[in-house]
Amino acid sequence: MRLSSKIFILIFICCVSATDFTKAQTVLNSDGSGTAPGNTYELINSFFAPGYNAVESPDQTSGTYPGTHAEFGRHIVEVFDTEANKYVFEFYSHVANDNDISTGKTDRQRVEIKTYAASPASMKGIIGETIVYKWRFKIPVGFQPSSYFTHIHQIKAVDGDDSDPIFTLTPRKGTPNKLELIYVLNSNSGTSKLAILNLSDFEGNWVEATETIKVGEGSSGTYAIIIKKVSDGSTLLNYSNNSIQTIRPVFSDPLISAANTFIRPKWGIYRGLTMPSDLRDESIRFSDFSITELSALAVQIGSFKAVQENNAVKLKWTTASEQNNLRFDIEKSTDGKAFLKIGSRDGFGNSNTANDYFFNDQNPSQGLNYYRLKQIDFNGTERMIDPIAINLGFSTSDMEVSYDQMYSTIFINMIALQESHGNLNLYNLTGQKIATQNINLNQGLNHLTFAIPNFVDGVYVLSYNNGVQIINKKIIKQ
Repeated sequence: MRLSSKIFILIFICCVSATDFTKAQTVLNSDGSGTAPGNTYELINSFFAPGYNAVESPDQTSGTYPGTHAEFGRHIVEVFDTEANKYVFEFYSHVANDNDISTGKTDRQRVEIKTYAASPASMKGIIGETIVYKWRFKIPVGFQPSSYFTHIHQIKAVDGDDSDPIFTLTPRKGTPNKLELIYVLNSNSGTSKLAILNLSDFEGNWVEATETIKVGEGSSGTYAIIIKKVSDGSTLLNYSNNSIQTIRPVFSDPLISAANTFIRPKWGIYRGLTMPSDLRDESIRFSDFSITELSALAVQIGSFKAVQENNAVKLKWTTASEQNNLRFDIEKSTDGKAFLKIGSRDGFGNSNTANDYFFNDQNPSQGLNYYRLKQIDFNGTERMIDPIAINLGFSTSDMEVSYDQMYSTIFINMIALQESHGNLNLYNLTGQKIATQNINLNQGLNHLTFAIPNFVDGVYVLSYNNGVQIINKKIIKQ
């Protein structure tokens, strides 16, 4: 007798996207209390660096560098903006009087707010994190930028190669004046202008910027910025790059022996005084500052599936990218609730290319087998990947059946992957159960006999049911 075999396997494929979830968020708005005499600096510090100073302005002193314009008073105040219909922050910069207290240099001037080492960890971008910076600003009509530089927003690196900002939004004098998005890879690279727009499109309008940065060295970083008009939602700038360095590793310069430890933002007016005649006393308004730290999946799973191969279950999963991936633990369950570790696979650490992983379960259970992955970072952080299931009842969807006319006996051949227990039932065409028998299947080929009392000519259905899978076979006795 020839034994035919067909495989019934239930495969669940799990696709996991790299959905980020909010980890921490800080929002800063003017509350109008900084009008007179004003506590604007205190309000800013309470958000960006509680207990420290997040403001750099010419009316202050920073370490050994004194300010030059204390008589003007605070260079950031809160004013009521009729278009925004609320109090906002206004930043002032004065050509003849202001300096840069951060460096002590007199060829430039600065009034900015920032996050820095003293800020909470949720405001500092480290490798593997994704940070979303969001804010609104309004550049006044007739704004006069320098032909040298006039940064109104910076993403700065800290430690190591940190002299130049990584990203800046920079108005620049020209015909016409421009707003440039500038990128600096490192101290030797020079600058790259990622986008150049007409500054006049921004003047006199409240606009909202959303900047999203995945912090990574080499090609593992990502960067995106969108700037829209608040009044009508129209887009003025939309730039993105999915493979760009957003933090600097150890630099080749022997004087720079460390990598950047984190990145941070700055907002305000930071401009060069090479041609002071090009400039005027300026102001820019800002509002709705927010910093959202996203905890992205360290590992992006493309697929996770299980297939039956002979007497084993082969698991395969792929990763689209990996950050700080130490290993995967493979866990198994027969009820989908209680899982036990059955093995592990080392991760690739950091990778921006697709990687394949395999694991064989040589001892699957009869019936449903559930598998899940536990992904573990180098720092011990664990993430669970949703389980998948595979149904291992039999390796055949058919039974080979013959019968003995004289002795009213059915002969059955079946193959089972593992030992199995179930019931053989014989039904007539009306659905009436004619006979039943409990049987045990051994792993491999099984030869069974089923004695049928009063086995008269007719059409019958022979059914085997092990609680997981039902196999039916039509019998015509004549």
